[in-house]
Amino acid sequence: MPAPLPGPADADAARILKILDAKNIPSAHHIQPSVLAELYAKYGDEQPGKGLVASMTQFWNRLNKAGPVSTDTGIVDTLGRHDYIKECVWYYETYHEHDYTSSSIPSSTSTSTSTTSTSTSGSTSSSFSRRSELQSWLWPAIQRSKPASSIEGGTREIEDLFAELGYQSSKIQDLESTIRELRRQNLQQARTIKNYSEQQETDKNKLQELVSRNRELRQQNLEQARTAKTDKKETVALKQRVSELGLRSGELSREVAGLQRERDQTVSRLRNKQVKEENKTAILRGYSELGHKARRACAHRLLVTVEEPVLNALRALTETDVLTAVQAFESAAAAVLEGAEDSLHVGGKTL
Repeated sequence: MPAPLPGPADADAARILKILDAKNIPSAHHIQPSVLAELYAKYGDEQPGKGLVASMTQFWNRLNKAGPVSTDTGIVDTLGRHDYIKECVWYYETYHEHDYTSSSIPSSTSTSTSTTSTSTSGSTSSSFSRRSELQSWLWPAIQRSKPASSIEGGTREIEDLFAELGYQSSKIQDLESTIRELRRQNLQQARTIKNYSEQQETDKNKLQELVSRNRELRQQNLEQARTAKTDKKETVALKQRVSELGLRSGELSREVAGLQRERDQTVSRLRNKQVKEENKTAILRGYSELGHKARRACAHRLLVTVEEPVLNALRALTETDVLTAVQAFESAAAAVLEGAEDSLHVGGKTL
């Protein structure tokens, strides 16, 4: 097998980019594995002693670096870099790793050599090894079981089978990726459901608290309504009582005014009476003094009047002249009566 061409120089890179642009491939991330294998067969650089996987990876990195930047998800992002390179290596070994100068189909020896070189190229994928082993086993079997005229058709059939196998493998990988994504989504949904359940439980507790609080507030509102109703009744009663007290106050004011008038009249009457009593007392005091003077005058007069008859009566008694004594006492008594009448007469005139 002739050595592959050197790595992509500037001219090769420009040529490859033109090919990608002609195939409407926006970036290296969107190159199908079969297309990359074909490009590698034409422009790749499989160096001796270097694994095919590493060489294919380097080739893709050069295209990715030289080409436009990817703006969306391509097949490389979908499959993953490692699986994508393995798929490209499989396409390269299946369809392009043979002598292009000969039109003959590779024999079992060349196939075995290809398988041996593949095993030394550094590929570690178990599925890729199984495909190479299957290919190395099928070539001798086909050569033994079919005539030379049907080898070309069988080769195409095998190529189709391997292409289908690669397609199915790609689908399996897609399904595995989908399963992983679904598992991740399931875990995320489980966490979301758990969080939602916890949040729902928290909301339920909060709702119960709010219901309890609402019940308490409603009870308080009822109590306040009853209190307000009672207060309203008491307010009405108090207003009525105030009105009654106002009326009563007016009556009492009138009564007080009347009592004040009566008091003033009574005070005036008592004052007048007191003045009269004071005048009367002064008059009586004057009468008393006059009476005292009159009594003293009467007593002096009586003493002067009865002194001589009494002395005569006492002398007569001393001399045992009873008749004379009796006459003397009668004369004294008459004098006393006369003096009393005179005193009374004088007092009556004064009064």
